[in-house]
Amino acid sequence: MAAVVFPTPSRAAGEAAAKVVADGGIIVYPTDTLYGFGVDPRDREAVARLYRIKGRERGKPLLLMVRDVEMAATIARFSPVARALAAAFWPGPLSLIVPLRDDVTVWGVGKDRSVGVRAPEHPFREHFFRYYDFPITSTSVNRSGEAPILDPQAICRVFAEKVATCVFDTEHPPRGIPSTVVRVEGESLHLVREGVLSYKTLCAYLRSQGYDVAPC
Repeated sequence: MAAVVFPTPSRAAGEAAAKVVADGGIIVYPTDTLYGFGVDPRDREAVARLYRIKGRERGKPLLLMVRDVEMAATIARFSPVARALAAAFWPGPLSLIVPLRDDVTVWGVGKDRSVGVRAPEHPFREHFFRYYDFPITSTSVNRSGEAPILDPQAICRVFAEKVATCVFDTEHPPRGIPSTVVRVEGESLHLVREGVLSYKTLCAYLRSQGYDVAPC
């Protein structure tokens, strides 16, 4: 069965996508950087299907999309440095890898029980989280090892039979450059991947707020 396609984010698209995720399905949705695959990370079977669709090695963790830092803090532990970065750069193209809370069980996270979270600056995030109250996966729409797919027609051609709902956006299309990923360990910052935001920008901001962060 082919996916139901919404040509642009709307409250109706957010509501429909939330229902699919709640029922254990997979969605495709837009962010400010790339299109993402979304499932509920608490659903072990849905996460396993997502890994199969992407052909992704099971040991590689998945990023999660959150509404805001308050939602992120329900599943992860935020140091003052992590909170400062989220306050300054969310919503936006910054992914923070932080420790998972001990009382939370989700799938697709790091072997060290770390989790990557971010709040994209995109209307879909706002619409979706009107109807859903838990983070969802935000892994790029592609097969593992291949470039992310940005063309909606190509996404439909490759994945429409494998997902339940696709939300695209012609007014606010993903820019095609991935988010910057940093690991925050206490007051230490480690660059994992430089994307839209430069590492120098993050370090300069933290220093301006009085944080003596290593190894900036």
